[in-house]
Amino acid sequence: MTEQPEMTLRTIALDDLDACPAYPPERLDGLDDLREAIESSRLIIPPVVMPSAGGRYVLLDGHRRVAVARLLHRDTLPCFVSPTTDDPVTAFAKLQLSVDAEQRVLPFGRRISDAP
Repeated sequence: MTEQPEMTLRTIALDDLDACPAYPPERLDGLDDLREAIESSRLIIPPVVMPSAGGRYVLLDGHRRVAVARLLHRDTLPCFVSPTTDDPVTAFAKLQLSVDAEQRVLPFGRRISDAP
């Protein structure tokens, strides 16, 4: 099995971020709770992006966090830059599948699909 290149952390201007075409815009509703959480703790898990043409980036994960950052008038945001060479829709789907699999892990390393 070949090693996958690791993501790098980079501060990116919000104006250089484009939503993934596969992300449903209706999921950007109801940002109040997320906004309060980000304002109160200032902690945020960096969104995941991939390079695009012209020095721009396509969001693969973190559309809601970026929307809140825009509401808070932030200019930049730290982002994980994925080294993927897939098209944005394929990269988005792969990332969502891996996130879904990680969220299904139960205590002691068991996955929901392994549970009795």
